[in-house]
Amino acid sequence: MLNNSLFSGLFRPIGEYRAHGGKGVGVGGPQIEQADFPRLAILGPSTSQRNTHARNDTPNMYGFAATGPVSWARRMGLRFDHRHLSSATSPYFTGDNYAREGAVFTTISAQCDAVVTAFAGITNKWAIIEPGRNDIQNGMSAATFMTNLQTCLDKLIAGGFTVGTNKIVIKGSWKKPSAYGGVWANGGAARATLDEVNALMAAITTTNVLFVDTQTGMADPATGSLQDPYADTTVSDFTHLTAKGAQREGAIIYTRLAPYLTSYAYPAADSGNKLPAFSGTTGTLTNGATGTALTGWDVAKEAVGNVANVVASIVTIDSKQYQRMTLTNMGAANVLSEAAQFRLASNGAVAHGLAAGTLLAMRARVKIAPTAAPVGLSARISDLGSGGKQVSAIALPYNTATSSEVTQAAAAPASATVHWLDATAGLDLWLDSPAAPLIGSSTLRPLICVRYGPSAETIVADIGEWYTYVVT
Repeated sequence: MLNNSLFSGLFRPIGEYRAHGGKGVGVGGPQIEQADFPRLAILGPSTSQRNTHARNDTPNMYGFAATGPVSWARRMGLRFDHRHLSSATSPYFTGDNYAREGAVFTTISAQCDAVVTAFAGITNKWAIIEPGRNDIQNGMSAATFMTNLQTCLDKLIAGGFTVGTNKIVIKGSWKKPSAYGGVWANGGAARATLDEVNALMAAITTTNVLFVDTQTGMADPATGSLQDPYADTTVSDFTHLTAKGAQREGAIIYTRLAPYLTSYAYPAADSGNKLPAFSGTTGTLTNGATGTALTGWDVAKEAVGNVANVVASIVTIDSKQYQRMTLTNMGAANVLSEAAQFRLASNGAVAHGLAAGTLLAMRARVKIAPTAAPVGLSARISDLGSGGKQVSAIALPYNTATSSEVTQAAAAPASATVHWLDATAGLDLWLDSPAAPLIGSSTLRPLICVRYGPSAETIVADIGEWYTYVVT
């Protein structure tokens, strides 16, 4: 289970749009000048942002960062602009995530050079950098580690990342489980070095440089002096994050950064939206789902292996219409399906009329009421062309227990392999996808799915403010 104290008070309504920076209350009450929705660059190794859904040059078009901790922090409130990846082109990816699997200071320093160049024309910018554990695992001393980190910080500072309300965020690392063995075993050298560098990074006093202590929040108190992470934090390689691990670390990041960032209302749909408005009561119901669906939309109960009752209703949240899906009777099956689906009516597809190569992305808000039930979520848009061609942009994929790559964006993994999300404190997620390059002369299929693990509890999911937009 997640430490719910990390989530207390975080899932609150998003504040009003602000056309300029504001002030927030800092620790102890002093006023903090807040940054106004800055672009955020991400630097470091895989644990800086990505997990097993995104490694190295895997050519998937669904957002390598979609399940990482920074993305989870982004979903918890619209406070910074992190643009998901759209492609995998070596040596760096499009978008704002420069983190790469296996990165050490040599490559992280090169990432800093690339970020400074890419962000040269942007005045409102932040960077989050995790020096990571790879150099420590390879035997680097704390002194050398800090010298190398200072080189990276100097590059970012020279690039304007500490001017005004701009910030450099240093994300500390958490210890690998002692079960990893070697230098991470009980008494291993890497554990002591990591403690030392985390303390040194926390002591940095450079103006507009913040430190995020992830070790404290990721460590399971039950492991005592080992300070191993919670068992549900890492996948089978004891290195990369599960969905719950990303949730936990994302909450730590959000809590640290939120006082320094203004809060935004979700932007309204623009002329590039290809999805129906959320209004009316004449939507369709499929496969035994009951209730009322929004016009032009369909609420479906997945037929295969699904014993849950799926009831659709329409609710108003923040003066806007939302589709509600209520799932009950979930205790009798190991579900192999996507359980409840919210999609377009008319076979779930619409002709988008956009030229091939147009970059299209989606945004949506999903709220899950507090529940002890295991919850799975996925959100995507897919462009379907002739001859079986398909490209998908995934705002949130399922995360599984394996450390292997996920190469089928549309696949629904078996329930037994899913690392479920923790919704005991409720979830209020603002989902953004990367931009999918459209095939052309094809149809668009948007889909948000709610899955469940066997439970006697109820899941109430509210979906709203869902639209597409063209990325230029």
